[in-house]
Amino acid sequence: MNRATVARPPQRPTIGIYMAEGQDLVIAIATEVAQQIAKDAYSDGFSPAMRQSGSILSDMIKTLHLALAPIQFTAAIQDRYRQFLNTAIRRVPEASRIAPPPQILGPVLEGIKYEPIDGDIAKLFSNLLSRAFDKDRVNEAHPAFPSIIRQLSSDEAVLLEAIATPGGLGFEVEIIKDYSADPPSLKRQRSYNLAPTALISFRENIEMYVSHLANLGLTEHHQVRIGEPPDERNGELFEIYFYEISFTRFGRTFWEAVSD
Repeated sequence: MNRATVARPPQRPTIGIYMAEGQDLVIAIATEVAQQIAKDAYSDGFSPAMRQSGSILSDMIKTLHLALAPIQFTAAIQDRYRQFLNTAIRRVPEASRIAPPPQILGPVLEGIKYEPIDGDIAKLFSNLLSRAFDKDRVNEAHPAFPSIIRQLSSDEAVLLEAIATPGGLGFEVEIIKDYSADPPSLKRQRSYNLAPTALISFRENIEMYVSHLANLGLTEHHQVRIGEPPDERNGELFEIYFYEISFTRFGRTFWEAVSD
């Protein structure tokens, strides 16, 4: 008489992560990583010697390997996460370091998977994560911010930097009313006060970028002055208006959390 085979329950991960039903996987992984990072091992936690042991870093890489990316975790990808976490942690004074909220850490680690580690967007993620590691500034790391960063292009990060600098960013609108046409036509032309050397990859997209930043709730613009009195030439009336782009209150809070 054959004995019935009893199915063994699936084994849970051995690194201390127990998933509640419906719990987001990245949040669970980020919680585990945060607990490991928070241990008192910052002084040598990223050294080659620690890399070969069952150390905080080794456990962290196993954790990341398990759930943060569906792709094969190569040595290069491991180094990528090590470098990113190392930079974010070491920016915070040792006495102020805490375990970051998983609601920040998880989305940030997801967000940098496809970003150049030395790019403008990765820099915003890194600064935000540093705030989350810092007990004195963790209040600045709002859970909505990782999602906003993921929606930005590198050019838009450059524009945010321009808005934050003295002199800011503005534009002028030239309106041309052609009364000689039938019916009369109205044309609008915009130009932005960006220096030719500004590191904008796609300058033809600036108007779209400005609109996108406003739609994200980060910026707004208002008229600051009117140009010369309307000039009528050959049946066309030219009017020029000058606008200034500035941060909204929310946008200012966001920029303080993600900038140097």
